[in-house]
Amino acid sequence: MQLKGLVRFFTILLIVYSVFLLSFTWFVNKHESKMEASAQQFMNATYPDAKKYDSPEKYPDGLSSIYKNRVKQLLDSTKDTKITWFGHSYRKSKESELNLGLDLQGGVNVTMEVELTGLLRSMSNNSKDPLFTKALENANKQKANSDADFISLFYDEYKKIAGEGKLAGLFSAANQDQIAIDANDTKVLELVRKEAGEAVNRTFRVLRSRIDQFGVAQPNISLEEGKGIITVELPGIDDEERVRKYLQASANLQFWEVYNIAELDASLLQADQAFNDIMSGTTATIDSATTVNQIDTTSKKSSDKLSDIIAGSKSTSDTASTKKKRSLGEYIQFVSPYQNPTTGKVSYPAALGYVPIKDTATLRGILNLDGIIGKLPADIRFYYGIAESDNITGKKNEFVPLYAIKTYGADKAPLEGDAVTSASQDFEQITGNPIVEMTMSPKGGSDWATLTEKSAQKSVPIAIVLDDVVYSAPVADEKIEGGRSQIRGNFTIEEAQDLANILKAGKLPAPAKIVQDQVVGPTLGADAINGGLKAFSISFIIIFLLMLVYYNTSGWIANIALILNLLFTVGVLAGLGATLTAPGIAGLVLTIGMAVDTNVIIYERIKEELTRGKGYQLAINEGYRRSLPPVLDAHVTTLLTAIILFYFGLGPVKGFATTQILGILLSLFCGILVSRWVTNWFTGKQRHLQYFTGISKSIFKQANFKFIEYRKYAYGISVAVLLLGVAAIFNGFHQGVEFKGGRSFVIQFEKGKTLDVEQVRKDVEKSFGENPIIKTIGLDNQLDITTSYLINDPSDGVQVQVERKLFEGLKNHIPAISFEEFVTDYKLGSKTVLPTISDDLKSGAKWATFWSLLIISIYIFIRFRDWRYSAGTIIALLHDVLVTLAAFSFLKNIVPFPLELDQHFIAAILTVIGFSMNDTVIVFDRIREYSRNLKGATKETIINRAINDTLSRTIMTSLTVFLTILILFIFGGEVTRGFAFAMLIGVVTGTYSSIFVAAPILVDLAKNKPLGEAGLV
Repeated sequence: MQLKGLVRFFTILLIVYSVFLLSFTWFVNKHESKMEASAQQFMNATYPDAKKYDSPEKYPDGLSSIYKNRVKQLLDSTKDTKITWFGHSYRKSKESELNLGLDLQGGVNVTMEVELTGLLRSMSNNSKDPLFTKALENANKQKANSDADFISLFYDEYKKIAGEGKLAGLFSAANQDQIAIDANDTKVLELVRKEAGEAVNRTFRVLRSRIDQFGVAQPNISLEEGKGIITVELPGIDDEERVRKYLQASANLQFWEVYNIAELDASLLQADQAFNDIMSGTTATIDSATTVNQIDTTSKKSSDKLSDIIAGSKSTSDTASTKKKRSLGEYIQFVSPYQNPTTGKVSYPAALGYVPIKDTATLRGILNLDGIIGKLPADIRFYYGIAESDNITGKKNEFVPLYAIKTYGADKAPLEGDAVTSASQDFEQITGNPIVEMTMSPKGGSDWATLTEKSAQKSVPIAIVLDDVVYSAPVADEKIEGGRSQIRGNFTIEEAQDLANILKAGKLPAPAKIVQDQVVGPTLGADAINGGLKAFSISFIIIFLLMLVYYNTSGWIANIALILNLLFTVGVLAGLGATLTAPGIAGLVLTIGMAVDTNVIIYERIKEELTRGKGYQLAINEGYRRSLPPVLDAHVTTLLTAIILFYFGLGPVKGFATTQILGILLSLFCGILVSRWVTNWFTGKQRHLQYFTGISKSIFKQANFKFIEYRKYAYGISVAVLLLGVAAIFNGFHQGVEFKGGRSFVIQFEKGKTLDVEQVRKDVEKSFGENPIIKTIGLDNQLDITTSYLINDPSDGVQVQVERKLFEGLKNHIPAISFEEFVTDYKLGSKTVLPTISDDLKSGAKWATFWSLLIISIYIFIRFRDWRYSAGTIIALLHDVLVTLAAFSFLKNIVPFPLELDQHFIAAILTVIGFSMNDTVIVFDRIREYSRNLKGATKETIINRAINDTLSRTIMTSLTVFLTILILFIFGGEVTRGFAFAMLIGVVTGTYSSIFVAAPILVDLAKNKPLGEAGLV
């Protein structure tokens, strides 16, 4: 072996590199355990009740919160403390440890889509052109079912309505320096795309800045270029609503003057009379010119009847009672003026009144009616404020304040967020309540001084509005100079910090909405880790022993290569900053099975050479030399499918693909180079390794099965498989929430409770008004409940609304608890996928499968120079895919675990394709070798002998992979069970198709041409 010096050097280097990087994880865990123990000692010393519990995990909510804060304080105070033997601090070590995915440690994963509608409106100078508005609406509808980018969709729709060559007239007014009035559509589109790309990149940078300030260890954010898709992972966070608000806030900060109730007295009386008239039977229409997003950013003008508006809000209001209301005062609790008893001065609250949260949507529609808004000042704009919290219980009030903003007819506020140069969380000096301190630019400071001077002189409240929500509306005591301001509100420290960070990061150039999110609770994370590690450990032990039982002392070499392969894979993952997920652990388990495949191929060839009577050293040399082409072919085909999966996959599936890619590459290094180096070391010491045991000598000894003679029967089975695969399409599948869109919740009920799943289904169906999908997962007391209720409603707070409906449906099956306790104690995790992203995932899955089949068939043709090999490959792979599809279709209601088409299923299909090719390529390679060496032999003889001579290797490889996947299926947990089931089917059918389909079909294609001589022509 000429490169043994380099192999030895890189092996030692990789060992040192991997151990060094993984040591950070060990040191961090050791330090964190020490701080947790210190925090527990503090709890026992400070809170006597804490001593009643064996571990902090059993603390009730109050003590648990104090304990977690104490741990956080200890870790923060020791972040610069050196914790490693080589002088690294806790902070530096934490940055270098192996990242665990959300499914292992809990957290929130969101996929966001950058909205470009607002950008196009801005570039068109907020055009009111109905053709422009219609094109935007149509483009948004098309987006759900198209792979095209939004700008292309908009242009296609606008061209249909307005005709070609009209874009310049739409965009030139606001972009005169860049777009001439007679510019063609291509030129205009070029600029629009450029602006859109820059807006997406700026939005990404702002979001990244926000996340950096969120206080989460090892956050991850990535941008999918060209599509405007941003993926965010926040490990250790389980407050989904906080994350949604934090990420989706556009940070549009404005300072407005406010109407008080005295100024609107006469107008409100007229509006109230108009409302009474409408309720008496007059039909009202909504003014199409009413400012969008008044009161609520989800304002929809889809109806022109008040009855429809009220009925449409039935999800947030009691329809039966609202139909009886005749006065605005029945929706709004109007405030009264306050008279100072000493001075006699009358002052007016900033808010007009307070509105029940359940009536906000109804009132929004009412105030937008022609007959109502026409009675009010033309420059009025309504916004809601924030519900106050009880100082003792911390629960939110059921009413929100309603403010009337005075715009003076302007779209732009007198002072906006671009004037704010810095923001920070602080505390009010007198009350100690959290506030947000702001510093403004010189120009902003000057405008602020003007605003506050008028406020002080005329007692005009200044509404501080962020993203169409009034946070506070103070009256200035005096003119404020110097450009400093505060936002007061009923904040928690966390809310004030979030608000300061949002303002500091700046306004989003283009808003980004969440189209998919997943919340994994710490309990599910712990279960995934335990299941994955158990599957990994058992698989490793079984394969380790199997190598020794079947290959004698040479099995030690395979096991050394296996250990190094796993060490290098995990070490490189840590070095790349990649994330280890539950599917990633599945990838490691699969790597165990496939890593030994290289040694199996080589050892089986060495055994053949020894059986033929060759000397020990010659047999080893020939074994390694002749095994190299099939080993490379098998790994390349598997690698190609893994790369395609990485390109088209999202989230956890990408983690699986990453682990698989690294495992395949390192398997080549360890299985070929390292094992050869170690083998040569033993040979140099005159210690010959043994390749046979009593078992391996007797199994498949001189196998001479007549596979080709029985190929017609195999063809019959394949036709049946084809029919079953087609029937599966008509029989249907259970689609996972990723592919059909919807919300999925994992609910854990009390241990030992016998659940009537059918009754649960009926109760939840009654609550949602639609039939949910309910599956038992893992333990008997855990249910996965999936619903599409309100999935198309993009409004804020809809997630909480759906969870409340779920809570109502489950009340008969859980103790008498509050909604907050239900979310905290019973909801282990959730996932939301909007229809737009589910269509993208389905499209990606189809393309991933198509490209896998195409690229592999092209590779096979290049390697074997005969189209029959490619045809056999495609037929065999389609056979394997159809068998798996048929199993998932016809067994979906039979097996006691969920069989769903989701990303994990696609990962399994692509892995099955790669594995099946692994088997097929080995057989093909031997056929190619024998077709060159066995001159004059018939095709039947050549193929039969090739299959028989590789049978031991085929069965051993399939057995090792099958055992590892079976263990993963049994012990790996719910996250990977569907994947493992698909893989089990794939391994069996892949082995069958390699022997009975791919190879025998070579006999019947181009019968008159020898093997290897049927090119494309």
